[in-house]
Amino acid sequence: FEEEKILKYLCINTETYEIDWDNLCEKIPYFEQLKNLKSNPKWHSEDSVFEHTKMAYEWLIENRVVYQPGILLPAVLLHDIGKVMCNVGPNGYLLSSGHEKHSATLVKEILYGFSPYLVSEIATLVEYHDLRYQFREMKQSKLNNLIQKLKNSFSIGSSLYIDLFVPLFEADCNGANRTVEYDYQKDIEDLGKYFHSPLMITMFGLPGSGKNHFIENIIQHLWEYEDYTDFVVISRDDIREELGMKCFEDYKNVDEDKVTKIFKERLN
Repeated sequence: FEEEKILKYLCINTETYEIDWDNLCEKIPYFEQLKNLKSNPKWHSEDSVFEHTKMAYEWLIENRVVYQPGILLPAVLLHDIGKVMCNVGPNGYLLSSGHEKHSATLVKEILYGFSPYLVSEIATLVEYHDLRYQFREMKQSKLNNLIQKLKNSFSIGSSLYIDLFVPLFEADCNGANRTVEYDYQKDIEDLGKYFHSPLMITMFGLPGSGKNHFIENIIQHLWEYEDYTDFVVISRDDIREELGMKCFEDYKNVDEDKVTKIFKERLN
């Protein structure tokens, strides 16, 4: 319910994901300020940063299945909010270097009082939403360390949350009009290599504790939100049954070393 509270606070309809923009600008004046800020037309030729924010957000809800809306939607909505803290150059355009960190700071200010875990995850997405530009310059070892740091920033430490960088990036790119050609698909492919990795969930529990029920009724449904084409369950109990165990009393007749060997083979 905490995610729903955040959406409502940001004037987002929890069913349609549409935003009451007028109410939002009145509630959070930073958005009103964005209407008077203009980025370098080389990358953003929209009328204002506010217009870009609207375009990015609306592109997302119209073109993508929104997974984890309580995290992704606020991240898209607030990804450039920190530009209100940036200076304006002599040509009248924003000097937006460092706006990502400013945005993350304002996320924590705007959402103060909500779950610190959710707010931290939203702020992390916002702070690194331009990470793609660093891919071409960072050494592999440094990049790997950064990716691991980001994964550790999320509460379950898995690609289910880390995958949100890709739709955030897509929305940012598709919500921009630019005067230079930019093929962002290559950057999305690079993001995919790091942020759309296979997910493995390991479960332990006593027989009858509900592992299969949890898998069938909870975890498997998550795959409906993302393009996970292969959902594989590797169960030691299934292997034991294949080896002749019909009931719990048959445990003593099963070679557990053989069960482990088969389990590892299937895992690979």
